[in-house]
Amino acid sequence: MTSRYAERALIGFGEGATLCLCACQKAKTEGEERIMPSRLILNSPFLRVPVNAEQKKQLEVLDRSDVQVPASYLCEDGLYAKVIEDEPEPYRYLGDLLSGSLSGLPETDIYFGSSENAYACLPEFLEKCRRENIILHPHIGEEMMHCWGLYDNCEESKATIREYIERIRGLDPKKQQER
Repeated sequence: MTSRYAERALIGFGEGATLCLCACQKAKTEGEERIMPSRLILNSPFLRVPVNAEQKKQLEVLDRSDVQVPASYLCEDGLYAKVIEDEPEPYRYLGDLLSGSLSGLPETDIYFGSSENAYACLPEFLEKCRRENIILHPHIGEEMMHCWGLYDNCEESKATIREYIERIRGLDPKKQQER
């Protein structure tokens, strides 16, 4: 039986991207693979809160350029960590998406700005996806901020918005440009 979700992309920005990953992990954990989308499009998800020691060192550099999300937000004593700690299930899934298995995630496009604090967790996510055979397409906006793909006031963002639309339609934007 084919799921009605089989040809659907799930897209999220910031905390919404975190929720998309969380929903897929929860569906897989609870045996609800039938509701898994065929593709994830994630922009600036919070992959690990609180960050680990290595990522905390990276935050010392990144925090100088992140104008939206302070590094303290992603650390053990930060607001995000405290909110998650006090919440019942399913919200605790939101804290550390990298500790559990990512196996079974659909093909995923992940977008990060190189100037955002959440970018510190991307190398760990890339390695985990490689080990678990997740088809992953990372997209890095050089010197871009958190959720940069949403801002239509710069050319890089406009191109990325067009890319999102093409990916949602199931098309490869790079092949479309070759035509």
